[in-house]
Amino acid sequence: MRKLTPIELEIFSKLILEAGIKASLKDLLVEPMNDGGMGSLKIGENHHLKKFGRMASDYLFKDTDGVAVIASLNLDSEVNLYELDVFKTNYEKTLLLNANT
Repeated sequence: MRKLTPIELEIFSKLILEAGIKASLKDLLVEPMNDGGMGSLKIGENHHLKKFGRMASDYLFKDTDGVAVIASLNLDSEVNLYELDVFKTNYEKTLLLNANT
């Protein structure tokens, strides 16, 4: 588990604002998902005990190579932050989110 990177924090902030959710991101812990480097994140501890509820918001942006990326904020069945689902439309690594790895 780790804290958000600056670019992840920026994306989360946009998604939370769009969803109208009040959440503190300062101490949010995340864990990268095995998604081929697109940048999806599990949110919080004991993720495996939680269940997907619904998508709260999404954000479309261009990666540094100009390819479209969709980031979706998902909530669990208890309406808590669950996952950041990132999908790069050409199925490759999201360069912007992997710049420091």
